[in-house]
Amino acid sequence: MAALGIDTSCYTTSVALSQDGEVAADLRKKLEVEDGGLGLRQSQALYMHIRNLPDMMEEAFTVARRDGIKVDSVAVSAWPRRVEGSYMPVFNAGRSVASVVASSLGLNLVEVSHQEGHIAACAPEAGLSPGDTFLAVHMSGGTTEVMEVLWGEGEMGIDVVAATTDISAGQMIDRVGAALKLPFPAGPALEVLALRGEGTSFRIPSSVQGGRMSFSGPCEAAIRGVRAGEDPSCVARAVLDCITKSVSSAVIGASEGTGIRTVLMVGGVASNERIRQGLIKKLDAQGIEVLFGMAGLSSDNAVGVSYLGELWV
Repeated sequence: MAALGIDTSCYTTSVALSQDGEVAADLRKKLEVEDGGLGLRQSQALYMHIRNLPDMMEEAFTVARRDGIKVDSVAVSAWPRRVEGSYMPVFNAGRSVASVVASSLGLNLVEVSHQEGHIAACAPEAGLSPGDTFLAVHMSGGTTEVMEVLWGEGEMGIDVVAATTDISAGQMIDRVGAALKLPFPAGPALEVLALRGEGTSFRIPSSVQGGRMSFSGPCEAAIRGVRAGEDPSCVARAVLDCITKSVSSAVIGASEGTGIRTVLMVGGVASNERIRQGLIKKLDAQGIEVLFGMAGLSSDNAVGVSYLGELWV
């Protein structure tokens, strides 16, 4: 089986080609955000996806022809999450192109959620496969959730057991990054900056109550630190450590509530090495196995979407 995957998220146009679970093409193009900006309006992002997709689709089919790959299905992120009312206009760009290509070429059309794509991109390398039940943490620019996942036939059963009540971990990173005048998205630059911080005098308290995480208060505390002249590297380190502590606490609570002792970390924030190591240390001490995919597959991509296109035909 071979599938073409398309994902048009808020910040990245992605097209992937996979055959028998192996990646043949992984194409991505970041959407352009002006310096000092904190993101894009949906209309801006939608326009950029429409502009990016033709060349990326041509490149993917060129790879298929070159390597003799017969595409059987086209899979696409049609919604942010597989729940009623989950909708963002940006996903209409990929959905429209996928529908036209599938109809024109007589291919199967498989619609998945952006969240399912994130999980499927990282799960195979972590040793997870259809039929498994596990916890997953989705940490990105728009989402911070702890989920109980049953990877089933045709869809994933996902039950959110803990989540942020306000902004996401990724939004906290980007807002503090803007205060520090870092490029958007701020995650990579903030991680580099944090490595320079030698002191631990500046701290940000985490805010977790049961299954509810809050990052707005910690975010404001970090920005106040920036304005007060705190060492930027120490602020960066404190932000990443606050996120690590909050997510760890939420996962421990979720594990106690469900009895599940395995957790998969996905989403762009999960590619941060300091957060990764911090989560492993804190959760391993509680007997919880922490799994990651490749850092490059944690951020937005269409690889997981194409994998599901092979499985869910």
